Amino acid sequence: MNIYDMKIAVVGGDIRYIHLAQLLSEKGLECAVYGFDTELSDSFGAVRCGSADDAVLNADCLILPMPCTRDGQHVSAPLCEEKIDLLCLAEKAQCPIFAGMIPSQVKAYCDKHKKKIFDYSQNESLALLNAIPTAEGALQAAMSNTDEMLHGKKALITGYGRIGKVLAQKLYGIGVNVTVCARKKQSLSLAYAMNYDTVSMDHLEDSIGKYDIIFNTVPERIMTPNVLENVRKDALLIELASFPGGYDASYASKLGLKAISALALPGKYAPVSAARMLEECITDMLREYYDEQ
Repeated sequence: MNIYDMKIAVVGGDIRYIHLAQLLSEKGLECAVYGFDTELSDSFGAVRCGSADDAVLNADCLILPMPCTRDGQHVSAPLCEEKIDLLCLAEKAQCPIFAGMIPSQVKAYCDKHKKKIFDYSQNESLALLNAIPTAEGALQAAMSNTDEMLHGKKALITGYGRIGKVLAQKLYGIGVNVTVCARKKQSLSLAYAMNYDTVSMDHLEDSIGKYDIIFNTVPERIMTPNVLENVRKDALLIELASFPGGYDASYASKLGLKAISALALPGKYAPVSAARMLEECITDMLREYYDEQ
């Protein structure tokens, strides 16, 4: 099947999914959208539907957001007041479903009912590209929440995966003193080779009091209450990791720490660029799927 002869349904998501629908429409695909109460421009090429069921009717592909759900039950649709039941929508869709960060119960449901579902958050190219706007958005969050320049500040990055690597490079480039904290010796060695200071995760509690800004990229509670208690009161904590995050934000607040949640940055900081990345990833996955049929 030629993907440009398809009807694509885009349901839910943040503003980047509006731009995604526009990009798909500009490439000649029939695109139906639902889950956006926000005003759409007169030049918007996709068809705005009255319900999620209307959007998926006769669709050849359903695109859901990343993450596809935040509560395990409803489609993540921050721009829509209506609660869209995720499993009901999956039942209605008679086509492959592309979604990000799919929970196990949704995968199990689709397997049971023989529905094709693909997790595009597992696409390595997309993950690498998304690290760029995430890192840039993290810089913006840091600059917006301090009244001093970042140059010369001491920053700690917990985790040295895709986001940690790009963020460290960008911070170092503007004169920030960067320290990378990681578990794996290989990650610490790589960070050292890039001229960053390093600290083992085992020594986080003892060393965390040295830093002006702390960026967490690890989706695991690595900053225990004891660790948080050693953070300087004038330091800035920036959470970049998905649930459950690297620390208990409510406890950090009780300690009087300034803790910023900076999640889903590609969609907030650079929605047009993020949409282009999604469009390329999903159309590639669609081509691969239909080529195999």
